[in-house]
Amino acid sequence: MPNEPDSRNPERKTEVDSFRFPDGKNTLYERLTGKGSRLKLPKLGWVRFRGWRPLPGQIRNVTVRCDAGQWFAAIQYEYEITDPAPRTLPAIGIDRGVAATVAISGHGQIKGPEAYRKALKRLQRAQRIVVRRKNGSQNRRKAVLRVARLHRTVRRVRADFLHKVSHWLAKNHGTLVFEYLKIRNMIRSAAGSLAELGHNVWQKAGLNRSILDQGWGMLLHTFCRYKSCRTWRTVSRRFRKEHQVASAANADT
Repeated sequence: MPNEPDSRNPERKTEVDSFRFPDGKNTLYERLTGKGSRLKLPKLGWVRFRGWRPLPGQIRNVTVRCDAGQWFAAIQYEYEITDPAPRTLPAIGIDRGVAATVAISGHGQIKGPEAYRKALKRLQRAQRIVVRRKNGSQNRRKAVLRVARLHRTVRRVRADFLHKVSHWLAKNHGTLVFEYLKIRNMIRSAAGSLAELGHNVWQKAGLNRSILDQGWGMLLHTFCRYKSCRTWRTVSRRFRKEHQVASAANADT
């Protein structure tokens, strides 16, 4: 049927303010005075932005996106990595929890910032304001932008903490052994169904929020993996029914 949507290409449900320049040969990047710099994009010309970071390789593509009213440019470049000097570093076991984000063997526990929990009341207040605004009005757009900025702050606080922890782990240890957790199963709703109602639904919802607020998956899959590969380290997940993976790190090879 011509009017039937293609199941292989589902329609996009949300619009994202982003676009990509796939040809990096026509892109120039240079520094200005102070902390400012500029980027030359095809059909747009020179665009000034805040910040500067040297690029040691050839630019491949540039993605420009808008996040809560602020525009960012993600530059992907290619460069050769030299083999680092061989170093023998100890293995370490990492257990992830709710009271403390990570428990590291021989180094105690590290508590996360709990950014979402601290911003929850402000988010609830801002979302109630959105509901009271008229659809399509300028005041509603301002209220929606306020909610997006709060979520952006939560993401940045969480990512900053995970960046620092993963950098320390990858820099000072040769093998990172994480407790094997099925996070998707752990955060399933306890609401149940009409035939069989769930139990302790409110408490389980609070536990799910706390688990997601810690950023367990982001620490392992997003940060530790690429930083360990960049420094020729090893990241593994060791399954243990007992929550004592941190004390068994040295037994993993």
